[in-house]
Amino acid sequence: WLKPLDQALRGVKRNPSPEPRYRSRPTPTPLVDGMAAAACGLILAACGASAAASSLGGWASESSSSSVQNVCPPGSVPFLECDFFGGQTKCEPAVNTGAVAKPNGPCQKPTPDNGCNLKFDQQKHAWMWQSENIDCCNCFQVKTPCPAGSMPLPECDFSGGSHKCEKAVNTGALAKADNGICEVPSPENGCMLTANMNTMAWEWQSDQVDRCCNCYMLEGAR
Repeated sequence: WLKPLDQALRGVKRNPSPEPRYRSRPTPTPLVDGMAAAACGLILAACGASAAASSLGGWASESSSSSVQNVCPPGSVPFLECDFFGGQTKCEPAVNTGAVAKPNGPCQKPTPDNGCNLKFDQQKHAWMWQSENIDCCNCFQVKTPCPAGSMPLPECDFSGGSHKCEKAVNTGALAKADNGICEVPSPENGCMLTANMNTMAWEWQSDQVDRCCNCYMLEGAR
């Protein structure tokens, strides 16, 4: 019974192997490889240079603020962190503290000698130190219910850091009224000064309101 099967299989015409639709690309020569690698390197270098230029093109308005955070005095932040264009800015556009910025930073502290002039910038919606020759420091006071020279309790560092506050000088009673954050201490709302055993600071506390204003004078702000 195998003979008829063998004859049948021999009579079947087998299709030849189809030719490939795509021909393989020729193997690049070392010279071509080298030229391609060099071109890629130039493109990457150009992109890197462009990125570096955009990040360093003027401290006041265009550079990254992470590296210059320490330049601004306590309670202030660099211009870029204020977001004056968003409508809900966290900074006071009329309180530029760049004149008391720390020296030896990426910007120059404004003085009568270095040409920095305070002008209202219509595009940035803020009072900016400007100069044609140097990058002037532009820091802005962060909006807070606390009076000038003081910081809110959450931002205070009672251990002696950069935001060191006076534990025994609570200026919360001078906070801005109707600030939407805390209640200004008064006899009516039951805010009383109490020693906080965790922070070892005098703190306004009350069982009648959610939060009494607790602000502390910054060390050296006398």
